[in-house]
Amino acid sequence: KGWYLELPLRGTPQRGETVFIDPPDSVANLLYERHYLRPGAVLIKRVLGLPGDAVCIENHELLINHQKIGSIAAADTLGRPLPQLQYCTVLPLHQYFLVSTHIPNSFDSRYFGPVQRSQILGRAVYL
Repeated sequence: KGWYLELPLRGTPQRGETVFIDPPDSVANLLYERHYLRPGAVLIKRVLGLPGDAVCIENHELLINHQKIGSIAAADTLGRPLPQLQYCTVLPLHQYFLVSTHIPNSFDSRYFGPVQRSQILGRAVYL
């Protein structure tokens, strides 16, 4: 929560950088129906997985380059089931894995998968 300034993203996103993205089409309706996000709003997430990184989602845990990043919940705080991904892959060119590191139950790439570089709208700078 707070105010963010959107700046252009020059070059490729860097690990740890905070970015704006439109909700992925695959989960947009879920985000709106459950009031996680209002229509027209963007998501603000941190870039944790870069092209070439090994990303695994297994046993309700996210690992990037064999380091545990966080848990993956089966349900939201109201008990509604969340999308569950099971995969282990090396991110291809132009794909990024976005995660919130300060909100453990954030709806992020743990639930919708990696995003394309073209989906990243810009850098988010907290004011």
